[in-house]
Amino acid sequence: LGADDDPITPIAGARAIAGRLTDGYLIHTTGGAHVTYGRGDACVDGAIDAFLLQRRLPASRTIDCPGDVTDAYVPRSPTSAASFADALEAMTAVENEVFADPSYVLWDGRAEVRFGCRAGGFVAIIPETVRDAIRFADCQIAAGLPLTGTGDYTFDTGAVTWSVRVPGGSLEYESSPGRRHVSGTWQGEAVDLTR
Repeated sequence: LGADDDPITPIAGARAIAGRLTDGYLIHTTGGAHVTYGRGDACVDGAIDAFLLQRRLPASRTIDCPGDVTDAYVPRSPTSAASFADALEAMTAVENEVFADPSYVLWDGRAEVRFGCRAGGFVAIIPETVRDAIRFADCQIAAGLPLTGTGDYTFDTGAVTWSVRVPGGSLEYESSPGRRHVSGTWQGEAVDLTR
């Protein structure tokens, strides 16, 4: 396994080793970080899993996989509820803030983790078998937008859902790779938005 942007074990070394072996295979990630297996990349994980679990060798001696060193930059969300264009922008910002919080990112997933929200309140994440349960307790990532309610992060689909009370209403939020949806009441008005 090797990646172009790995400063610890440069790809040139992996190429040299794979080239000298009569039964060597190279899984090369363009871009890529130091550790490429187990990061959810189907190209890398699929080849390794097939070998480890089914003793199936790759069809080619070299597999080229696309990769990134880091996730895309997510800008910090507005600090005031009045700054959000709509309910979907607000709920997307809440999702980004919760899942980027260092307490969550560095969490070992074994016991409940709680962390404070920027303008007050907190979020609790409770580990369960196939999902993490989410609880908002007057969580304000932006002043004037306290959220109280519950939700889930489902591991196998990457889906995030929650039901929360907000000033002037309540919202149902759903997020899955490539799609976000919110419905309910926002600032006293009915909303049903998808992006």
